Amino acid sequence: MPDIDEIRALVQPGRVHRRVYTDPDIFALEMARIFERCWIYVGHESQVARPGDFIRAPVGRHDILVVRGDDGAIVGLHNRCAHRGAQIVSAHDGSAATFDCPYHGWVYGRDGRLVSVPGREDYGARAASDGGEGGLQRVPAIAAYRGFVFVRLCEAGPDLAEFLAPIADSIDNFVDRSPSGEVEYGGSRFRQLFRGNWKLSVENGIDAAHAAFVHRSSAAVAKAWERDRGGFGENAEQIIAQIKSNDIPPQRWRDLAVHGLRNGHGHLGGFYREGKLAPQPDDPVFRAYRRDLTARHGAARAGEILALDRFNSVVYPNLTINIRFQVLRQVQPVAVDRSIVHAVCFRLKGAPEEMFRASVRCLNAFNSPASLISQDDLAVFRRAQDGVRSGADPWIDFSRGAGIDYDVEDGKRGNSGASEVLHRAQYEMWQSLMTAA
Repeated sequence: MPDIDEIRALVQPGRVHRRVYTDPDIFALEMARIFERCWIYVGHESQVARPGDFIRAPVGRHDILVVRGDDGAIVGLHNRCAHRGAQIVSAHDGSAATFDCPYHGWVYGRDGRLVSVPGREDYGARAASDGGEGGLQRVPAIAAYRGFVFVRLCEAGPDLAEFLAPIADSIDNFVDRSPSGEVEYGGSRFRQLFRGNWKLSVENGIDAAHAAFVHRSSAAVAKAWERDRGGFGENAEQIIAQIKSNDIPPQRWRDLAVHGLRNGHGHLGGFYREGKLAPQPDDPVFRAYRRDLTARHGAARAGEILALDRFNSVVYPNLTINIRFQVLRQVQPVAVDRSIVHAVCFRLKGAPEEMFRASVRCLNAFNSPASLISQDDLAVFRRAQDGVRSGADPWIDFSRGAGIDYDVEDGKRGNSGASEVLHRAQYEMWQSLMTAA
């Protein structure tokens, strides 16, 4: 395994070494030092609304069950039998009175305690009594922020509120857009495996410069279809506008805004200021929505909520939030060159049904296996993964905009959308975590 000095040298001002994408030993250390030490998103409280409801969530190398207990508390359990280590639950989600190991029949309660063992007298002390040492291992820390549930797999570390503090306003805005002050899981999700390192997906979501090139063909199709057919119909206008917006010429990059924050978080904005992607004051659905939002927050606060213009917000290390369309995307590391992207959408409780349908359309248009957009991205990830292995120069450049970063409040570093300032902030966090004792 590489030592701390060797790891520290992989990140230099404006560039990183290709080993951060290609070295299996580096990947193994990432799983231990990033995914076991950071707070990792595992689901939403609405997915485990009733006692016995559960979801399975990958956290680095670990398979975690998030379960609503009989006492109403949410617990995190390793999905691993205490006997021979077999995976207990294979379903992505569901509801269960008990968790039964399919290998030797050990049975666990919703809180992870051992309930029964067939032929108990033949086992040792760990299986001697119900609720004893033979229970499912609990995660050291589980907590929720505004309904979003996170786990931390190590004992020591900052609490969730402290870790999220720099990016909490993005999560707050996501939830505050609900007239009832709550969001709920929309029930739709996609998973796509791609051949590439997990960081490629995270970096791409806050990279304004790639869109005009990677998504050139789909933007051209959207423009031509709109021109030749006179539009796409009322329900598709926002989606088509989003596809067209990918055609961002370099002279417009500076109209966007990107911020790198503490703890590796950050956000990219400036896409929703005008046109069909901006709030539509004359649209009857939007008028009804704004009326209800104003009734909850007052006119001034409702205006502030709707004015926040963020395209993607990154919760380090692997969660991307699109506030405008209530879509979350999370990348799951599988191997140094294999990853899975999970994408889900949410409902703003109390908002018009058409707004939720717009979220579902966005999820389908940009994150499904049939999406031109996601397939463009995944194809480029493959090329990036293959390309970094080649050539004598081992360095990957992240210097765009490095000379014009500016400081703003609370440890933020700002720049225009032409900058890779957020990528640099992420690698500073990466270096800090990877070289910590």
